[in-house]
Amino acid sequence: MALTRIDNPTPSAPATLADYVQILAVQNGAILQALRGNSHACIDFTNNLAKAGTVFYVAGVLYKAATDQTISGTPSKYVKITPSGATASIAYVSSLVGVSWNDAQSGYYDAGPTNLYVFDEARAVYDGVVSTPKTNEGQIAYIVGSLSIKNNLTVGDTLNLGNDLIVGDDITASGDIQGAFLGVSQIGSPADGYGEVGGFLKRKIISIGDWDMDANATLNVAHGLTLGNIRRVTAFIREDAPANTLQPLDIFLIGTSTNVEGHCRIAGANVALSRRTGGIYDDIAYNATGYNRGWILIEYEP
Repeated sequence: MALTRIDNPTPSAPATLADYVQILAVQNGAILQALRGNSHACIDFTNNLAKAGTVFYVAGVLYKAATDQTISGTPSKYVKITPSGATASIAYVSSLVGVSWNDAQSGYYDAGPTNLYVFDEARAVYDGVVSTPKTNEGQIAYIVGSLSIKNNLTVGDTLNLGNDLIVGDDITASGDIQGAFLGVSQIGSPADGYGEVGGFLKRKIISIGDWDMDANATLNVAHGLTLGNIRRVTAFIREDAPANTLQPLDIFLIGTSTNVEGHCRIAGANVALSRRTGGIYDDIAYNATGYNRGWILIEYEP
């Protein structure tokens, strides 16, 4: 299917006033469309269609979808408009090789400029296809200076920052966060228990699981990390009634005992936990099973 070229009324003898009304209407539509995104970035291609009424400005010529026009080819992120006389074809292409921004035509074209390429520039910035964005959407995706976010920030992959990031609420990341942060050394990821701020240590949290501390003085918990990268390990213990206490395994009770109550160390592939015989953990208050006894916190180099 094809887009139809919009021809200006002949200046010597326009057929009717409606000729002028029509061309002014589509020109206004094209101008508004350009103002919204500084290009064709806001066009809706849902269901692989160029919707009826959509206007494309291609190298100085206007083309309009008189009805819904099916976009040919294998669906992709990029659409190519190819003029051919009174019509223009519209098709998907697999890449933007040979395509660049044309200031004079305010759009992405191949050599000439001949053919217009329409795509989501913000996504192209994210994919690394476009390095110098031109549209409003692309500029939002490509942030050169500081970024300030009022509420939550969710990062689906690596976030790279060249300057400060200021967030008014939670940061949720399933990938690494790398950048210049003041006073921040760790950011946790709910997906796997650890995250990264570039240049700092990672943090991993492991559930201890069952440990009847009254009956068993020791417990080994696999850490799943490279031994040579681990820099610190700490364990926190829950009493059977969890509302009562949550305290370090190696707590020292001032005025009650002269001994450390437990010990936590890395032993090969495991975190080795132990409690002092006759100490506070050697007690029926810590003998429940089917119950997570607490957590191990490990800091390590990525």
